[in-house]
Amino acid sequence: MAVSTTNAGRVIVIGLDGASWNIIEPLVRQGKLPVIEKIMKDGCYGDMESCILPVTFPAWKCYSTGKNPGKLGVYGFHAVDFAGNRLILNNSTCFKGDEIWDIMGRNNLTCGVLDMPTTHPPKAINGFMVSRGATRSAGYTYPAELQKELREIFHYKIEPDYLPRIAWDASIPSIRQIIEQRFEVADYLLRKYDPAFFHLTIFETDTIHHFYPEEIVAGFWDVIDRNIGSLLDKFLDAKTYVILMSDHGQVETNRAFNMGKWLMDNNLLVMKKRRLLLESLLYKFGLRRNIILHVMGKTRIIPLLRFYIPKSIRRKFIASLPVEKDKPDQYASIDSIDWERSKTIPIPGFYLYINRKLFGSEKEVEEFRSSIKVMMEDIKEPRTGKAFARVFRADEIYSGNYLGSAPDLLLLPDDGCRITVSPGGEDFWNYSTEGWPRTHRMHGIFAACGAGIKGDFRIEGTTIYDLAPTILHIYGIPIPRDIDGRVLKEIFEDSSTLATREVEYQDADERTRIIGTIKQLKDRGQA
Repeated sequence: MAVSTTNAGRVIVIGLDGASWNIIEPLVRQGKLPVIEKIMKDGCYGDMESCILPVTFPAWKCYSTGKNPGKLGVYGFHAVDFAGNRLILNNSTCFKGDEIWDIMGRNNLTCGVLDMPTTHPPKAINGFMVSRGATRSAGYTYPAELQKELREIFHYKIEPDYLPRIAWDASIPSIRQIIEQRFEVADYLLRKYDPAFFHLTIFETDTIHHFYPEEIVAGFWDVIDRNIGSLLDKFLDAKTYVILMSDHGQVETNRAFNMGKWLMDNNLLVMKKRRLLLESLLYKFGLRRNIILHVMGKTRIIPLLRFYIPKSIRRKFIASLPVEKDKPDQYASIDSIDWERSKTIPIPGFYLYINRKLFGSEKEVEEFRSSIKVMMEDIKEPRTGKAFARVFRADEIYSGNYLGSAPDLLLLPDDGCRITVSPGGEDFWNYSTEGWPRTHRMHGIFAACGAGIKGDFRIEGTTIYDLAPTILHIYGIPIPRDIDGRVLKEIFEDSSTLATREVEYQDADERTRIIGTIKQLKDRGQA
């Protein structure tokens, strides 16, 4: 028996991190994904352009706010603190701006969010939030008591016990367990809270695409398709809209460019000598990161570290281990960079900051940035193409009040090119795809079905910023004027209410927003 909710109906968004039609459609044509195939035939679908750059932070927040990073104040996983010579790991509190569940909550609609990256620590919403990005010991739910409930009923896990880099064999059932559990929890929370809007992210699809060969990827997609079908069998009715989306896509890797080595060779990045000496010694004795992590995985040290050690410290430890000389890792330890002598600081995720302490004026910085931009746009490998499709200044692609904290250059990789920032490796280019068969691309997926949505319709020109205004339009909620996306009216049947209804906008009213938030907290006994 399907569950119905408010007169406005229900919107269920299933986010599949890193999902791409170039991976999914061949499986659909082979008849292996009948549920996704039915959504495509009953509704509309097409590529969806991500934000620049197409990475988890800030892409998921671009979806939930409809705004570009210049209005959110976050550009990647890390913020740069030049005064302290360090990187600061961003979290949900670093983002500015309302999300769709904030706006809907002020319109008395109950919302639920499960496992979306960029949501930890969780915030109070009119409904519930189970956040992504926590350590096992950290609070990851709103309301807080929901965490205990999920642990007792489901033995809820934040992340798999094993990942491919560490324990290949054990990682496959471990990741499958997490995917199955997410859908079980989604079923439970939909019944418990009966939200008008529900968002579920399956983050593990990104890991699957990055690390596994085609036959294993196909097996995981079978699990995902089956679970989507089971969820929709219970909750899909005539007033429910279903949206499938991803924060970015994935494409087969055919080369890797070692940006760290290139920056070092051009005297733009300086590494601390003790780090390079340590790597040299460990290389000499045959100790490599993959070997060390394999041993740790076999001896079950990794699960213990995950339970007791915060993720930020675990990342620093792993980054400090040396990698194969011909397979430099994407994440170099920031502690190994000499901040006092490096003109540029490369950030994993393809961002480049200029160290202004080494320049006399902003004019010098601007001249330097222009010259580096040209140099990086010209980096080519004769057989396979460029390293970067485009190199952008932030103000070329973003707008908003927070451009002052933006990277100096944003480096969009060419399709199929993996960018690494490790100082390890003897060459700029590496052609092995072993252990990393796919990398990010700009275009992810979009599909939608429900009352009044066109069937078997392929849509073009969709961006990640368009989802928030389109969802608000479905509910008849005025859209903030500062949203960057548009309502995807072309997905609706020409004679439908959603196609003929005028799109309503409203100016952002800070006072109204604050009053509404206080009222919302009072109604829930928190203020």
